[in-house]
Amino acid sequence: MIMKKMRKVAGMLMAATVAMAMPMSTMAATIEVDKAITGETYTVYKIFDYSGDISTEDKKDNPVSYTMAKNNEWVDDVKNYKSGTVFDVVPSQGDANTLVVTLKEGVTLNAADFAQYLKSKLTDEEGNPIKTGGLSIKAEEATGAVFTNLDQGYYFVNTTTGSLCSLANAGSYQTIEEKNELPSGEKKIVTDGNVTADSITATIGSTIKYKITVTDKKGTDQAITVHDKMDAGLEFNKDSLEVWRNGVKLTSGYTYDKDATYTDTDNCTFEVVLGAELVKDLQENKTVEIIYTATVGAGAIDAGATSKNTAKIDYSHNTIDIPDIPEVYTYKFGLVKTDKDKNVLSGAKFKLYADSAATTEIKVVKLADGTYRVAVEGETGVEIEAGVTEIKGLGNGTYYLVETEAPQNYNPLTEAVEVKIEDGDKVATLDNNNTVYKEGGVQVINYTGTILPSTGGIGTTIFYVVGAILMVGAAVLLITKRRAEN
Repeated sequence: MIMKKMRKVAGMLMAATVAMAMPMSTMAATIEVDKAITGETYTVYKIFDYSGDISTEDKKDNPVSYTMAKNNEWVDDVKNYKSGTVFDVVPSQGDANTLVVTLKEGVTLNAADFAQYLKSKLTDEEGNPIKTGGLSIKAEEATGAVFTNLDQGYYFVNTTTGSLCSLANAGSYQTIEEKNELPSGEKKIVTDGNVTADSITATIGSTIKYKITVTDKKGTDQAITVHDKMDAGLEFNKDSLEVWRNGVKLTSGYTYDKDATYTDTDNCTFEVVLGAELVKDLQENKTVEIIYTATVGAGAIDAGATSKNTAKIDYSHNTIDIPDIPEVYTYKFGLVKTDKDKNVLSGAKFKLYADSAATTEIKVVKLADGTYRVAVEGETGVEIEAGVTEIKGLGNGTYYLVETEAPQNYNPLTEAVEVKIEDGDKVATLDNNNTVYKEGGVQVINYTGTILPSTGGIGTTIFYVVGAILMVGAAVLLITKRRAEN
């Protein structure tokens, strides 16, 4: 009867393994972890010894026997698996220090469940390690994770990547597959209508909405930390951050400290930690969305007119870069004030507006002679002095320049000047020591000459007044003449 049970457990355990061992009965064994993740630690624990040739199809003549040393730290765990309803563990008749392991009559071993059970026995209730007999290897990029010179046996293979573990019958060379995957992330800008984009243009002071999507992968069961870093052109709005799952805004399951600083770690702008329970609650390929906003700041023009926002994920011992780096572009245009012959004029002043009716002013501040940028909140705007001037910090769109003061002896403009920006700077160039306009930018021409009054304006009023005076004078002369004649 015992021999019958031994043959049965051999068959069951063979079926439960990740891969079948190669023929071998006496030589040292090797276990290789296929697709081992660099930086993660893999640990093997021998649960059972075995004798016999596990590769032989006919076990009748080549029986396989699974045994445990009496002092094996897994003995009680094996005995108590499923409340003792799976394995029979009895002393060997020939060796008092050896226990023979068989499956109970009519029982089928669920290898995945058994592996999870063994994993749960690695630590106590406080999470402290309690198993000491494991052999650990940290996976290297070049060599992966390979365990050599092992005794033949039935091994439990644990990994720091997550919850999926493996069982292996180790003969001469056994390969098991790393079933876990690292979580992944995606980062996008959210535009109007919840459309996502990799880049956008914006004026200084504009609000940009971002979304980081974290995707859970097979076996992920530990906390996930998301790091986000903004460059000088963006100012994080700390109170804007929200975490969503399946269209529901979360109020727990994650941590976010809006007042934290990270200069002593990776100098990121903020961190969000998705807790282990939240991660475990997710299923494979399910996502969590981190949504927040940033304001395009004054530093945008100092970042090469491109403001970048990077992010990464920390999971277990791995740092996973999120490949998407959304970019916010700001542009500038050159303003050149000239006469009709393209000679540069000085003394003109302008204001910039977002509409042709000149009701929504875009305030600017002066950085240096000839250089202005869009003002941020709290800054006092000034008029633009031309000449030759650059106005920085604008996104795509149509703008309007209104002349508030013309050069001396030149006629002021009577209409706003339209400026269109479309995906690039509008740079003006000049010749003759920067005194004569050549091309590019925005050229604004003033003309000389006296402006004659027009009908319906002040000129008409003057004619009316003068005419009335003349008529009154004529009437007085006429009356005086008649009195003299009489």
